[in-house]
Amino acid sequence: MRALMHFLARLPLPLLHGLGVLLGWAVYGLSPTYRRHLRANLATAGYHDARVRRGAIAEAGKMALEAPKIWLRPLAETALLVRELDGVEHVDAARAAGKGIVFLTPHLGCFEITPQFAGGHFPITALYRAPKIAWVHALVEEARAQHHVRLAPADVPGVRALPSDANFFLLELLQANPKAVFESMARRGVLVRDVTSYPLLSRCLRVSIGSEEENRAVLDALTSFMGANGAAR
Repeated sequence: MRALMHFLARLPLPLLHGLGVLLGWAVYGLSPTYRRHLRANLATAGYHDARVRRGAIAEAGKMALEAPKIWLRPLAETALLVRELDGVEHVDAARAAGKGIVFLTPHLGCFEITPQFAGGHFPITALYRAPKIAWVHALVEEARAQHHVRLAPADVPGVRALPSDANFFLLELLQANPKAVFESMARRGVLVRDVTSYPLLSRCLRVSIGSEEENRAVLDALTSFMGANGAAR
């Protein structure tokens, strides 16, 4: 499978897109589950006409087959695929001020290129949901963790981030002991706020958004505790 991925990465992008259209329709025709989910997702988004559905089928296949080219080709070659940057001055200003940046990247279009392109300019930590298939997981980790891109699982067991409009957010520890997590993180030099004495926050810690290095330290400390202790404590 790795050999196939590297072979696909060497093909011209227009050819990959052409093959992707065929792949998209093949999967749509052969998989009742995929077909049902695609139709349901389009309906949820308010799209019911056949033209949009045909476009979604083709674009999904294109997205699948362009991923090897983005993951496995040299950064200089991948960067040439980016046609336009909008708002990059805000990123530059935040970095110049030493502020941490949270990028929200919806799964629209070629979203896989975002961390690879950004990683060519500054270190970035990308949250991801680990695939359940072992060989796919290994390939995704190897391919995405390049060019100053660091990966962190977005599904730390037993942890939920609550919505926030401030420069901090609450972590709700669904199973782990919040005080044990607090003490473990403190021993690693990571300071968060214990808010378990506040009303309705008995299982929460407050985390402030800091610099890139500080944000990575929080993720490392939290992931380390959960990995060592599991979500049952």
